[in-house]
Amino acid sequence: MFTAAAIALVLAAPCLPQDPPTWIEMSSGRVATSAETVVHGRVELRPVEADAAAEEQVLQEFRWDLERAAREHSDLHGPAWLPSPLVERRIDGWLRGLSVERTVEVVDRFRQRHDHGDYESFQTHLLVRPDPERRAAALANLDRSLSTTVRRLGWWAGGSLGLWGLLAFAWMWFDRLTRGYMTGRLGSLCVGMGVAVPGIAWLFL
Repeated sequence: MFTAAAIALVLAAPCLPQDPPTWIEMSSGRVATSAETVVHGRVELRPVEADAAAEEQVLQEFRWDLERAAREHSDLHGPAWLPSPLVERRIDGWLRGLSVERTVEVVDRFRQRHDHGDYESFQTHLLVRPDPERRAAALANLDRSLSTTVRRLGWWAGGSLGLWGLLAFAWMWFDRLTRGYMTGRLGSLCVGMGVAVPGIAWLFL
């Protein structure tokens, strides 16, 4: 019976009221303002699952919003010459370490009950608003991460130049020591080291 109800729910989901108006009156009687958003969860067969689906939707939408904000912030405030792969890596790491739920506040919630005769379904709507202070603090952490990347990039560039100079000196010294007998082999070894070592170091920037 439960399986049949689940199948019927999937088939009937497009016909159910998925998007109540953004001015929907919540359980406390308050109405969403311009600074708040109503997030609509999926239709589920149990109230707990409906609540969980709505909360998951909140985190997903605010994660997307923070990702867009991070890219805009890095474009406006980050160094224009910083390579895009490094910026993307910093943003991805920042998002992984970010507690999205701490940047948004659930103000109110409203659960709709749908009676389908043989079974019931539920849909939870959450009234949420961003926390400007925590959002700003999160973007400040991104700034610090980008600044660290800039310093590491400077160390990487200086270290790479130093390594290439050392390898060039070693190649010339060994070439004279061996009277040109291993010129090709030594040159290939030095070039390989000059490419491999900075390449590996790049992964840790």
